[in-house]
Amino acid sequence: SDGRLLHSAESNGIPLGFMKNYVFSTHEPIQLKAGDIVVVLTDGVTEAIAPDESLFGLQKTIDFIARHRDKNAAEIVALLNQAAFEFSQQVKAEDDITSLVCKVGPA
Repeated sequence: SDGRLLHSAESNGIPLGFMKNYVFSTHEPIQLKAGDIVVVLTDGVTEAIAPDESLFGLQKTIDFIARHRDKNAAEIVALLNQAAFEFSQQVKAEDDITSLVCKVGPA
């Protein structure tokens, strides 16, 4: 809620929906509070490549979300996906650019 990254989890399994009955590993529960933002995204966001071959990157993604944390979840998704796509300056994205944003409301 204050723009700081509290937890980051790396991908550790196959993409969701690829195999029926696949058992995904779990992580210890994370306590969320009002104002927290949970973001799940594909590597197409962080690995969007600019013409100079630099990556959009995880830190730029985190900073972008922190700057736009006052927006609603749908606006953050739309703005983040657009920013990654524009960063790459591609007519067509090289990889999927997908984000899921959930904002925790008051209890």
